[in-house]
Amino acid sequence: MHRRVAFSMTIDPDGAMHDWVDLPTGFALLPIPTQEAVHLIGARAYEEVLVEIAERERPDVMVTHPPYDFLTPSGAARIRAAGTKLVAYAFDDEIFAGAYSPSRKAAIAAMYDRYATTREVPWATAPQPAVDERAAEYDAVLVGRAYPRRAVLVEALRAAGLHVVARGIGWPDGFVSRAGMRELYARAAVVVTTADWEDVAVPMVKHRLLDTAMLGAFQVAQEAPDLRRYFAADEVPSFKDAAELVARVRAAIADPVSRREMARRARARALAEHTWTRRFPQLIAPLALGEPRVPVGRARLFDQLLLALASRAEASGRIAAAADLWRAAVERDPDEPAAACGLGRCLRDLGDRKGALPFLARAAAVEQPLCASALDCRLPSYGVGVGLGRMALFPPAAEATILRVAALLELRRVAEAAAVLDAIGEPALARAVARAIVLDEDPAFAPIRSRLARFSL
Repeated sequence: MHRRVAFSMTIDPDGAMHDWVDLPTGFALLPIPTQEAVHLIGARAYEEVLVEIAERERPDVMVTHPPYDFLTPSGAARIRAAGTKLVAYAFDDEIFAGAYSPSRKAAIAAMYDRYATTREVPWATAPQPAVDERAAEYDAVLVGRAYPRRAVLVEALRAAGLHVVARGIGWPDGFVSRAGMRELYARAAVVVTTADWEDVAVPMVKHRLLDTAMLGAFQVAQEAPDLRRYFAADEVPSFKDAAELVARVRAAIADPVSRREMARRARARALAEHTWTRRFPQLIAPLALGEPRVPVGRARLFDQLLLALASRAEASGRIAAAADLWRAAVERDPDEPAAACGLGRCLRDLGDRKGALPFLARAAAVEQPLCASALDCRLPSYGVGVGLGRMALFPPAAEATILRVAALLELRRVAEAAAVLDAIGEPALARAVARAIVLDEDPAFAPIRSRLARFSL
């Protein structure tokens, strides 16, 4: 039986720490989307989600990241009283811990079964596929918020005549997705990774260092006391100021063979030494874990949180993020129609029509509300979300059925689409489907046209 670990991270694929945890054999992971959740429902409600997960799903270990876990002493006590070991992995204490008085530090430490920083348990990350190796189109790339200290570095590189791309919140070209970041890294001679936060120099390694190495991109990293704890100088060279950064970038551009070899060595070290599979035993070593714990049910607050997050992501046009969140909700409750329809809808948008079909079929097959299933009408969302689908149709099965038929026709699986239409028994559903599906004059669609015409009568 696996031990289950609830681990704070982001389910959003464009989040800073998406999918960054792999666990050793014998452990199963429950990702908890902290950053997204707190912004949506607030700190107090998020704490209640953590408490219910501990009480209902009973993970053996819960890993949070102070100060971003927003836990109160009473909330932490309830989690621990439920039998879950509460571990703080405080990776930004170099930034924030100076604000804690000795008495506050003692009180914080007392909240957890273990409080560890990246000085005690170094950063780790999950294995990721390497970016493609290409001829460099950019001299340097920096991805991250446009802090003043980073702007100085970018300006120095550009003043030296180098072609630099800077992306992230605050830069003129703005935010870049995770997929976009990978593309930039593949096209750059050098990735610049920094040790800073806002206008503060942070004397510590940040997650981006390991992330970049794991992606197999060559990087020049800002000096930090613990940098060589992770990578040797012939794997990740460093810079102490803008002038040295310019020199490092120029040297790397001049020697593509060496920089690619250094990137390969850094990736090999990241895979061998800096994954959570290797690091997690160190994090939980001081804990006295008993027998693996058995859940008593699902945390319903967490279920609803995932639905709300997915609905918001999709309503704001972030389809890849919505797909991952809908999938997380479906994995917890396969019979949740909003999640199944949402996942199918987003997969179709992303070009995976075949993958969308089983989820759309599942959504349409779920028991329908008795009153709403008899109605053929629309209930506008006024921008609130997509919980009733993007079309916001009654009957509730209409959108899943419409999209399922559309996906089958796009795949040229006309006979299967006809069979779906033949199975419709509710008059309201038939009318909604007939109104929504518009066909071109392709003769192959004749069986569909005849059925839709019959529905419209």
